[in-house]
Amino acid sequence: MTDLVASIARSSSASPAPTPPPPSSIISSIARITIGGIAQGNGDNNAHFGITAQYIGKATVAGLKIPLVKTAIDSFPLGGTGNFLLVEVSA
Repeated sequence: MTDLVASIARSSSASPAPTPPPPSSIISSIARITIGGIAQGNGDNNAHFGITAQYIGKATVAGLKIPLVKTAIDSFPLGGTGNFLLVEVSA
């Protein structure tokens, strides 16, 4: 089973890291993410949730700015469960 998230193929393996698409695929980007409340996974070590793209411009969760670096590939856990991530992958 494979899910597709912001043009990034996600394998069904236990790894939270998505599988980058082939170079000829569409480049994905998210300009801005705003979550007004709490961003939380469910604490199940076998479940993985995420917001994934090759580029994420800005992100704010519960009024707190996520410190994304324009020249880096970012990865941040969201919430305290450890299974909800904001992840950028290389093009």
